[in-house]
Amino acid sequence: MNDNVSQELLILYLDYEFSQLNLYLTEEQLNSIVNQLFTPNVSCSITFSFTEEQLLNTKYSKEEDTLFDVLNIIENKKQQVEKFINLSDDEKGKYSASLSKRIAKERLSSLYKNTPDYFIKLRNESMTVKQSIDEIWGQALDLFELLITTAIDITISYDVDINEENVDLYEALSRLQGRACLLSNEILVLLRAGFADGAYARCRTLYETMVISCFITDNGNETARRYLDYSIVNDLNEAKLSIKYNEILEDDLINNSEIEELEKEVNQLALQYGELFIEGDYNWALNIIQPRNKKKIQFWEIEAKVDFVKHMKPFYKSSSNNIHSASSSLYSHRGSSSEDSYEVLMGPSDLGIKVPCELASYFINITTSNLILYKTEKTEHIIQISLLNLIREDLQKCLDEIEEEIYN
Repeated sequence: MNDNVSQELLILYLDYEFSQLNLYLTEEQLNSIVNQLFTPNVSCSITFSFTEEQLLNTKYSKEEDTLFDVLNIIENKKQQVEKFINLSDDEKGKYSASLSKRIAKERLSSLYKNTPDYFIKLRNESMTVKQSIDEIWGQALDLFELLITTAIDITISYDVDINEENVDLYEALSRLQGRACLLSNEILVLLRAGFADGAYARCRTLYETMVISCFITDNGNETARRYLDYSIVNDLNEAKLSIKYNEILEDDLINNSEIEELEKEVNQLALQYGELFIEGDYNWALNIIQPRNKKKIQFWEIEAKVDFVKHMKPFYKSSSNNIHSASSSLYSHRGSSSEDSYEVLMGPSDLGIKVPCELASYFINITTSNLILYKTEKTEHIIQISLLNLIREDLQKCLDEIEEEIYN
């Protein structure tokens, strides 16, 4: 027995034999004995020791009392290992699981003990990356943050006349713009922390938010109302899943009476808009689009109605790869340099900031413009949009200058 598999088997055997004596050895103790057994010419002088706590629930009053039994286990290892091998798979599995759990607890205890120092080291490494990001990209990220806060300030103070003709349109566009601001803030946090791939993935969600905002802007209050009403269909679908798996998830937030109430509302929507309305995630747009598969509208069909985003197809595909863990996403990281494209990136990086930043700034500006200009183009509204666009132009110029400095 002189290979790794045999050592592992010997550890299992020793733990099994010691457990019959109510002696439970630590990982260090087991490895020490096994290493001695696998070292030539030391089998007659093996050393071992047990703590008082380990002896507490055994028949031994002191460590010396264990000598006979321990040596018997060690000296008869060749014969006894065969006996252990012949145990049933269930029995061997039981002891293997018991040993694994005990050692895992030991390691966890060590982890907890060393956690402060461990995290200090990790956080220092992350802080180094953040400092590098601030030195390289700080001015651009400050401009991006200014763009976001300006968009928020503009819409908070936005003066709008709401009436029955536009109430749903305003509701949908204002909530979509609010979501765009939230997503942009998430992207900003990810970029400042060095997670460009995560920011790029969130850009896809922001892009979808912008596309839906544009589609609703182009098609008016009726489409907006359908879009908002479809949230009830989503609520019902999620509630049914919750009920289905609540025993596993221990989720009792949804009850059958709530399901029944949602079903009534969804049935009413089916009567109002037609049965197909509730069949697909984007079927709220059936008043504008006839789906290619005659049943469910796909996102790309809504996207196709927003002409100016046609050039965004490559971005949408590559960002989708990150979200859905396509195999290509395992080899390509925005946070890695081109020569390190096969590196497995597992932490923050000061690379890849530019593209998510410029995309997000473009998307939030359009979504904000949709809200402000959806009804009338007042001079003040045009000034506000111009302000956002000027900030974005300065941001783009800053990003371009940083990139040129990095690569030249």
